Amino acid sequence: MSTYKLLWLSSLRGLMVFLVFFSHQTYLGLPYDANFVIGRIGVAGFFLMAGYLALSSLRKRSVCQFVFNRFLRIYPIFWLLAIATWSLTDSFSFSTLLANMTLFHQFIGFEQIIGASWMLPIMVVFFGIQAVFHNKIEKHLDMIFAILALGAIVLGILRYATGKPFPTAFFLLQLLGLIGFLWKKQEALPLKYIVSFEIVLVVASLLSYGEKVIWYFVAYNIGGLLFGLFMKKNLSSKVLDKFGSFEFTFFLGAEIPTLMLGKIGINLDEVNPYLHFVISFCLTLLLSYFITKWIENPLLAWGKKIENERLK
Repeated sequence: MSTYKLLWLSSLRGLMVFLVFFSHQTYLGLPYDANFVIGRIGVAGFFLMAGYLALSSLRKRSVCQFVFNRFLRIYPIFWLLAIATWSLTDSFSFSTLLANMTLFHQFIGFEQIIGASWMLPIMVVFFGIQAVFHNKIEKHLDMIFAILALGAIVLGILRYATGKPFPTAFFLLQLLGLIGFLWKKQEALPLKYIVSFEIVLVVASLLSYGEKVIWYFVAYNIGGLLFGLFMKKNLSSKVLDKFGSFEFTFFLGAEIPTLMLGKIGINLDEVNPYLHFVISFCLTLLLSYFITKWIENPLLAWGKKIENERLK
């Protein structure tokens, strides 16, 4: 596929990054449900893109190369941002930092240092499934889809019956990743998968979140519609494309500039909310630019060299 044809993907990534960033700017005064929908649209888009890219990535890499590549794209930069956030606040212990660096801290009872990182363990598991079952996914799509769908329903039932926060989103997002995988494989997504996902989404969300089901339905579907629109129409924008290149650092490092300003006595909560947003956006963009250019890109270039020379 040509670089031109992939521009839609980079531009869509830029849009989704902005939506996740915007949803965390709660000082703007939007209702909680509005922020939730905006942020979850971005998350849905990320998982569709992850699934879409996983197929081509697996086809051009060995399993070892794939795992190494995914590891480099997620963990080192997250570690850097987690350490930076932790060092700028007194709210978290060193053991909490160590737990966060596994990305599975919530499963072992630790708080999140970076709020937006909640989806990363789900992403890691998704890539792990791709790596372990890479030879079987395409042959057993229906079975895998059914297992993930059943998992979402079961967690919904458990959440409804016990009142405990079982992670229903874990299986729903895994399903979205698989749908992205299918979209890449078959170009025209079979209707049975769309209908099945919609049913599972409504049932699992209704059991888990009650009347909030409408917001889950809206968010996931808008995320899917945007993905399909950008792909089918090959939509791209130079601004979004450039913004998409800062993806990981931008939404995970959004708190760092504010914390740094706080250390020198500047409290953005005391300024006009719109000015607060502009300052936060510009400083986060600047931080993302430097980390991407001077750390992430060189790291990925080194990783590609290792892949080609030692992990064939």
